[in-house]
Amino acid sequence: MILRKNYLYIYTDGSSFQKSRRGGMGFLYIYLDELENEHRIDTDITGYEGATNNQMELKAVNEALRKLKDQNIPKCYNLIEIRTDSRYVVDNKNRAIYYWSKQKWLNSFGRPIENASLWKELINALKSVNCNVDIVWVKGHSKDLDNKVADRLAR
Repeated sequence: MILRKNYLYIYTDGSSFQKSRRGGMGFLYIYLDELENEHRIDTDITGYEGATNNQMELKAVNEALRKLKDQNIPKCYNLIEIRTDSRYVVDNKNRAIYYWSKQKWLNSFGRPIENASLWKELINALKSVNCNVDIVWVKGHSKDLDNKVADRLAR
């Protein structure tokens, strides 16, 4: 991956093991400083009992944004690009912001949106960073080494 100056890249991954239903999450912050030196910060967090994979994928993004202020990363970026292998997160981010939140967290059939509390957390996390945030899909278990790092951290 070619890094761009003034970008903060965050690779996230969530996991949930079927047998134990124990979740985990990991994320990797990557940025260039003002001298264009590359910096990487790995973080892993124990997940929750009974968590699904989608919950942990979404929680990983939320936690990565929430813990950003604790990382001592200089504010030398004007865009955060979150890279995830979760289609669930990428495909539903805009629905959460522009549709579900306006429809009282009910789908078109009047049923509650799954993981609504986590989607609300995401909306709040996006607002709290005071920066544009793009969420980009990357193919999981591919040749993307940074995605592999996030995957390893999530386990």
